[in-house]
Amino acid sequence: MTKLVEVVGQRFGKYVVIAKSEKRTKAQKQIVLCKCDCGNEKEVIVNNLRSGLTVSCGCWKDANTSKRLKTHGLSKTSMYLRYRSMIKRCYDLLSEEYHNYGGRGIKVCDRWLESIDNYIEDMGKPPFYMASIDRIDNNQGYSKENCRWATKKEQSVNRRATKLIEFNGETLCMSDWSRKLGCTKKVISDRLKAGWTIEQALTMPKGTVIRYQRGVI
Repeated sequence: MTKLVEVVGQRFGKYVVIAKSEKRTKAQKQIVLCKCDCGNEKEVIVNNLRSGLTVSCGCWKDANTSKRLKTHGLSKTSMYLRYRSMIKRCYDLLSEEYHNYGGRGIKVCDRWLESIDNYIEDMGKPPFYMASIDRIDNNQGYSKENCRWATKKEQSVNRRATKLIEFNGETLCMSDWSRKLGCTKKVISDRLKAGWTIEQALTMPKGTVIRYQRGVI
């Protein structure tokens, strides 16, 4: 467990820490109860307060965008829902997705936080149905330079957990290699786990015996 820090009574941006909390994040980070200048109370990770990652309950962002939303009539559109979901998973401690985004230090760039107008100007409207915002580098935040519209499949391939295999100048995930070669994903996976080289795993016929590796796959 990380060392507890005494911050009750201290101010961080629009937040004032009013009480300790017995709760901890999955990584055992300290959480405290804060009161925003607007009156809202919210539990916040201490590290996020001290680093400046969290400075308010989000009221300033809502106030800043509400005028533009009324002007453009975006509040009920899928574009707005995408925008709010992006901000929520990066800054809302109670979001189910927070630990994969804000909890890892993933932020939304200041230009997009300033207004949904800037977000739309940089990204344009979704080019096809069910298009979603995909970060090109999953270790970096949301910005024009690091984001693109992607299909559900493309976004799945770009996940941190997806294993990409490069062979003969072509880079594909294991599922795509299995479809391309007409074999199961398990065959490729088991061969690699058994110590086969990528070339052997992708080119040898099923049932091939390689004596210095473990087993026949």
